[in-house]
Amino acid sequence: MRSDHAGEPDSTVPGIGGKPFGQQLAFHSEEIPRGTRIRLESFVALLSEWNRSYNLVGAREWPRLWPRHVYDSLALWPLIEGREVVDIGSGAGFPGLVLALADRDRSYCLIESNRKKALFLNHAKRQLGIDNLEIRNLRAERLSRKPRDGPATLMSRAIGPLPYFLEVTASWCDRGDQWLAMKGEWPPSEGLTPGAPWHVAAVWQVWIDGCNTGRHVLDLRL
Repeated sequence: MRSDHAGEPDSTVPGIGGKPFGQQLAFHSEEIPRGTRIRLESFVALLSEWNRSYNLVGAREWPRLWPRHVYDSLALWPLIEGREVVDIGSGAGFPGLVLALADRDRSYCLIESNRKKALFLNHAKRQLGIDNLEIRNLRAERLSRKPRDGPATLMSRAIGPLPYFLEVTASWCDRGDQWLAMKGEWPPSEGLTPGAPWHVAAVWQVWIDGCNTGRHVLDLRL
């Protein structure tokens, strides 16, 4: 994983337009330590087993699971600042469970409203012995406070529009927290709600082995 200087995106998205991303991040799969890769392979094997019955990952996505989901999740790792990480809408474990397997020095809390997916996440936690991981089967709107006290990083990879991600976490987050939102091509299709208290601290362009298109990560702060 490395970062380089980039230019400025040409964008008029509300609250984002004209923001220089100034940074690129390249993720290379050969940089994954051997022990981490073994844990990730065990996770993918469990996911494959459950996927036969529960369709946690679509059939079209499965052939490109490693670059589009596993490596894509790991690309967030060098951007995380908080000691506590909350993943909103974890799905089958992307990015939160993948990161918890690789990043054993932080605590991860996965928020997932779908019962089948939450059952799988709990099963993977037990089977793989992921002791820095907590799973909560509920909608983010039902959280009244952060899972743990102190500065946190909140992340979203597939929860939906950016304003929704920010608004559902607004009542239980503080200054000092970090929001990381993964988006596809630049510019994103939605911006910040006018008058919203957040600002974009940085925009990262991410390139991942095996993916033909770049990704973008927005780093937002109060």
